[in-house]
Amino acid sequence: MKYLVNNLILTAIVLAGCNSAMRGEASPKALTAQTIYRSMLCAGQQAAPVLRWITAEDAYQEMYPGIVPDHPDGHPVSAPTVDFSEDAVLLISMGQRRTAGYNLELSRDLLRLRNGELTLPVVWTEPADGLFVAQVITHPCLIITLPRRDIRSVTVIDQNGSVLLSGERK
Repeated sequence: MKYLVNNLILTAIVLAGCNSAMRGEASPKALTAQTIYRSMLCAGQQAAPVLRWITAEDAYQEMYPGIVPDHPDGHPVSAPTVDFSEDAVLLISMGQRRTAGYNLELSRDLLRLRNGELTLPVVWTEPADGLFVAQVITHPCLIITLPRRDIRSVTVIDQNGSVLLSGERK
């Protein structure tokens, strides 16, 4: 009996895989992203949330000091090295917020790439209704690297699966 159940389960798995392949669907590929910078006080941000692809070294070197504040001694922060032949950079911003309590970070969930469409899970934190928070302007943002491979578009989802931002690579 146990042998029969195991065979039925194995057959169902194989048939599901064959069915997906026959419809021409690509199975999702797992990717990794690496956080370069994350803060509640990103400089130079717009009022609305932003998703921005950076695919060239010169654009990255121009963008980075506009987002990351200078060292306390006044010296500019240098951008971490990115190999643009292998990777691209993605800026995700929550936009301007009027209180503390907002945060943005890369989720530990897997990134999935299917047919050129990347689903990027993040933890998008907002203060709870009625919570007392400091009245201060914040600009939470996240800068990450992603492999350049075949990504045509990105959809950023939160911890509840809600779509927050989306955009195509230019």
